[in-house]
Amino acid sequence: MPKITGTYAMADWQEDVWRDEPSPLKLTRVAAHGKMSGGLTGSAKTFYLIAYVTAEKGPYTGYTQFTGTLDGKSGSFTLADTGIFEPASATTRWEIVENSGTDELAGISGSGGFKASEGMTFDFELDYAL
Repeated sequence: MPKITGTYAMADWQEDVWRDEPSPLKLTRVAAHGKMSGGLTGSAKTFYLIAYVTAEKGPYTGYTQFTGTLDGKSGSFTLADTGIFEPASATTRWEIVENSGTDELAGISGSGGFKASEGMTFDFELDYAL
């Protein structure tokens, strides 16, 4: 299975609280977008649901929609995101959603992820098969 690496420069992080009880649990939804470069070159839109169990820690799930090129092949596909925010980092695991590839990326499968420790730009890796 080929492996690619690259950088995701996430921007415009919009986080809305939709449950904030007087307990340690806060539920939020996030919409962000940005640019990917490297093995994936193009745009990405990310949506998360986060369940904060403390003020700085919480698991999340969501999706990232990528549109652009992967090693020179054009199209789009969706990544299912799962991860955890912690005080000093966010760790995400990706799985390519089955049958989500379009155009030259139809039939794509694979997995990858990233660990972000500072800011909104981070390195990722992705193993894939076409």
